[in-house]
Amino acid sequence: MRWPKYIYFNPFFRLCSSKSSGNYVFVVGAPRSGTTLVANIISNHRGICSLRSETGLFSWRESFLLFEGKAGRNSYEYNKLRKECPNVVQLFDKIAADCMMKSGCARFLEKTPQHVFHIGFILEHFPKSTIVNVVRNPKDAFVSSRANKAVVQNTPASFAKYWRRCIEARRRYSDREEIVDVHYECLVRNPTIETKRIMAALGESFEPEQISPAMMRDDPRAGSQQFRHLGGPITTASVGRWKAELSENEAQIIDGLVSDIYT
Repeated sequence: MRWPKYIYFNPFFRLCSSKSSGNYVFVVGAPRSGTTLVANIISNHRGICSLRSETGLFSWRESFLLFEGKAGRNSYEYNKLRKECPNVVQLFDKIAADCMMKSGCARFLEKTPQHVFHIGFILEHFPKSTIVNVVRNPKDAFVSSRANKAVVQNTPASFAKYWRRCIEARRRYSDREEIVDVHYECLVRNPTIETKRIMAALGESFEPEQISPAMMRDDPRAGSQQFRHLGGPITTASVGRWKAELSENEAQIIDGLVSDIYT
């Protein structure tokens, strides 16, 4: 680790956290499950804004790791902002307030897939917010992960084990009404119906523009290889890709590790 002292600072920054009064939307899930698509659809609503980037703020070390683009800021701006806040919840509130002020929106969305492991923290410290958890066939998710070097679980076994951990992390809070589950396959097959369901759960109206290809193309990430599908219409083209792109052995390895919790 480049900054070992942050091992000590970040737990204190988290554990001293207050409760937020913000009515936010948190999008979480296993990697390559469609969290970016879901976040874009929701934040295409005229009353909801987002950074179009991940913050990773609730991880045990991320709050003190400074890198370009974190929370939509360069490292100097982010470091200055962090020093003004006594804990990670107030830091998040400040980032959200700034985004809402600049966009004129009344609500803020944050998407970091690995925050699925911090659902308990979000529920406790953001009691008025809603968590949207995205689930996708693990074999298709693994196929998609091959185009993204940021996903370090690069074998069928390691990916399936990590995917399972994500599902189990969400299941620990299966009784909580603040969590909305979205299945990628249902969304791309029936985008209008699913988006209406999601927005109703958020207490918001559905706007047809939310699923418009023109709105999707506005995302600067749409030009990159790993997010190339964002620039076009929502289709089922990625559903079942594993049948053509995984070997029988690879598919069996993933099934063997997750078949008891996903069929």
